[in-house]
Amino acid sequence: SRSGRPSLNTLAKGFLVERTWSKATMLLTLLPLLPLLPLVSGSEWRKDLQQQGFAFPLGKFDPYLTARLVDQVNDWEKQGLAIEQQNATWNSHFRSDVVMEAATDPQVLDAVQEVVGKDVVLLHTTFFAKYPRTLSIDSSESSPKCLTIIGTHQDRTYWGINPESKPVVSVWVAIDNVTMENGAMQFFPGTHKTKLEHVKGYDECSALYDSQSIRPEDLPSEEPVNMELKPGEYGIFDSQAAHRSGRNTSPHRRIGLTMIYVPAEVWFSETNIKETWRVPLKVRCGGKPCRERIEL
Repeated sequence: SRSGRPSLNTLAKGFLVERTWSKATMLLTLLPLLPLLPLVSGSEWRKDLQQQGFAFPLGKFDPYLTARLVDQVNDWEKQGLAIEQQNATWNSHFRSDVVMEAATDPQVLDAVQEVVGKDVVLLHTTFFAKYPRTLSIDSSESSPKCLTIIGTHQDRTYWGINPESKPVVSVWVAIDNVTMENGAMQFFPGTHKTKLEHVKGYDECSALYDSQSIRPEDLPSEEPVNMELKPGEYGIFDSQAAHRSGRNTSPHRRIGLTMIYVPAEVWFSETNIKETWRVPLKVRCGGKPCRERIEL
């Protein structure tokens, strides 16, 4: 349902049966009720995050929550919402119960808390979409070759979060199957330890502000790591970890949910992004669940 709360018909003998069906939730017939799934990366994820700047897959949502997220996205598409426009789904956790549930998932917040501390602030959520496109030399209707390409960058360069010594992390949830063919993100290990120069106008294909990108010669010589995920899987990465993503050349869409978390002790400076993108909500207070709006 649009509220994110499907009507339940039967809850008996450890099985869940739904009265109302959708393309995503039809697979949930007689689905055994499951406890929280363990973190896929186990205890090694902290080491990976500290050394490489990213860890994935970190964990996986249960099939029911994943199906509801897919339903929410499908519902927005049916309503004509242009999900590929970044600000179309800014902070949708305030208007979608299922997005709020994902952003405050206990295992996600447990992991984030290990990094930013016991007072956790959810700063922002948004969905990033890369839809399938065709590129034909003979077709006047072909899409530009640069469409949906994101140049190499470090997120924190654009976010105005201070002081820089405070950790900031993003959790990225796959809504669809994410592959290199449809534009999976690529991360450069160890780049979270150094602030790299973003050159304006360097990459005409980059959808970043002023066609910015980090120069290849400023990046590690080793190959980037591809963040390929299955629906419901999520990864975590440092806001300084350099990453990029290519064009969707597949026949399938690629949508992911980004959730940004900061410690309560940060303060914000002006950015080139509209200020409405940052709506701080405290979701852990002293290590316990809470919901407290914070003024910028």
